[in-house]
Amino acid sequence: MNARDGSSFGTFTKRGYLMASITRPLTEEDVNAIVVSFLEHVVQFWEIYRNNLPQLRRTMMYYSEFCYGIRFLPENSHYDMEFNPRDPLSEESLRQVFGEGYLDEMGYLIYDAWIVPESFWEGYEEPTPDTPEALMTRFPSIFPTLEDAHFHMYECPGTGFGWHEGKRMQLRPCGTPNIFFVGFTTVEEFPEQVQFLDTIRDHPRIKVGIELMNAARFEQKSRHEQELAELVEFKKHEPAALERLRAILKENPGAFDDLDKSVFSH
Repeated sequence: MNARDGSSFGTFTKRGYLMASITRPLTEEDVNAIVVSFLEHVVQFWEIYRNNLPQLRRTMMYYSEFCYGIRFLPENSHYDMEFNPRDPLSEESLRQVFGEGYLDEMGYLIYDAWIVPESFWEGYEEPTPDTPEALMTRFPSIFPTLEDAHFHMYECPGTGFGWHEGKRMQLRPCGTPNIFFVGFTTVEEFPEQVQFLDTIRDHPRIKVGIELMNAARFEQKSRHEQELAELVEFKKHEPAALERLRAILKENPGAFDDLDKSVFSH
């Protein structure tokens, strides 16, 4: 079993999903059909996707937006439409869609192309170049020195870095270098990809779900930024405040008998 194996998602059958002006609430059957349409589209244009991995990730990005967006729909109030987005990407499920032409490479690339936001409110990020310098630039608070970034890449276990053709690279769960997908946020979609993704982007209920999700993202990001700003402001005054409290305790040790004074001892 590899990193992407999971439970199968429903019963996959080969069927097209025809776009219509659907304003009624989505059903579980609708959701299943849309998931299958994603996979069948990738199967149909596999040779293009296989040779243009940023475009494959772009389609899988919209797959993520669909999977998570529908969770915010009113008709999902009882969570009937929710599922783990990885389940349809399991080997068992993909074999049903690809049929006899299925190869392990297909499953590995599709799963590795699937992407979720770096954090719920930040959206999707392009892959970082596989160098310590790039890590320092992108995550300066985590890797303040070149030595820290180098250790993370070459010596620290469990970071997602591994060896690929003699180079140290950030690898996806099935072993595809993440840098192979660079450009997915800006790559030009090929005509059949545009046609398919427009059925997702223009679907009335999917649009509503994604809009509600984006509103939640904005709210959470605003709250996060406010909390961060408050923390920064607190940190600005914290040293002076603690120094003043220490001085009070030194002059009058009993001033704060009801408090835990260990907080002032550092």
